Amino acid sequence: MSNLRVASNRQHFGAEGRGICRVSDPDLAFRTIERTGCVIYAQEFIQHPGIDVRVWVLNGRILSGMKRFGSNGDFRTNCSRDARAEAHQSTELETEYALKAADAVGAEIAGIDLLYDSNGRCYVIEVNAVPGWQAFNRANQVDVASMLIAELESMVETRLSRN
Repeated sequence: MSNLRVASNRQHFGAEGRGICRVSDPDLAFRTIERTGCVIYAQEFIQHPGIDVRVWVLNGRILSGMKRFGSNGDFRTNCSRDARAEAHQSTELETEYALKAADAVGAEIAGIDLLYDSNGRCYVIEVNAVPGWQAFNRANQVDVASMLIAELESMVETRLSRN
């Protein structure tokens, strides 16, 4: 982290953008890490226009996606922080990244957050194993809970038929 200029620190466990802070002073970042007594991670801040993409992966396939627009200049794009969401058809690259990210951590259900920098380069910034779905439901007009239950029922039936 010697090249750290601006980072986002966040507690390892959290939701809805809580616990995320932007730190531009490396000394302050390390003091924060030392004093919190929590498991946290630091990642390089990626300059972006305040928009990200969340792609839902369910059992190795893309369920759908949404684009989130941060509010009031906040770099966080969480809908719980007043970001706006709209349905989004994931691109071929976003689909590839989302499926590979979910597979890399063994997630059968995941919300993969993708962020484009100011040069248009795409980054996987987070794999959410327990992604919130209220904003996703509204943006895509789908019932994620019903889809998850149907998928789980299918998985159970498949596993039972093998035995």
